[in-house]
Amino acid sequence: MDCKIMSYNAKQAQLDGKPLTMTDRLIMLRSNLTHSEFRFSNRYGGISFSFTMADGANGARFKAIKYSHPKRWEKDVIPLTDEQEDMIFKEACRLVDVPVDFLALANVKFCQGANHAKYDLIGLLIHATKKSKKWWLNGLRFSLWCWTLPIKPSDTASWCSEGCAYLVGMVHKIGVSPDSLDPQELHELLQRMFCKGQVWTNANDQKAS
Repeated sequence: MDCKIMSYNAKQAQLDGKPLTMTDRLIMLRSNLTHSEFRFSNRYGGISFSFTMADGANGARFKAIKYSHPKRWEKDVIPLTDEQEDMIFKEACRLVDVPVDFLALANVKFCQGANHAKYDLIGLLIHATKKSKKWWLNGLRFSLWCWTLPIKPSDTASWCSEGCAYLVGMVHKIGVSPDSLDPQELHELLQRMFCKGQVWTNANDQKAS
């Protein structure tokens, strides 16, 4: 069964009556979408994985999300075999620091171990000076955020779109470094890969080599 990347559209949520948070406003300076979740198939109860600061998580966590407002979420289907999904789920469990059989517990709503991988709040600043198609915006960003240029992403911590891209990249060749993507860029990349039939897998690469 297919898994999905769910990308939160804060602007659409605002039109539905949900006010923008300060975090939404800051992220939307760079990305129209403000958050990414990796949603596993019904084989794993549709549980969602992400790196987030919400709910006090400060890093990798599993959460049961109903997605009860579908208009607020962009959905990208990720084709996986059962074996591929099992491999990705095992890695997600390692990042969250929980045993792979944790879903056997009744009514799992939120799950995170003490040694979970942390959220890379500092590394996220690499997106502050990314180039735009608007020359004046590039100048403004550079003048405001040039002090972030020496910052590099962490090797052990991640943000939401980076973590989701990493899991997808375990099976499908995404062609870019996961830490180069914000939620909008991840969504657009997956649209190009899977909505236009351009599906390449690391497994296929290995067979061809």
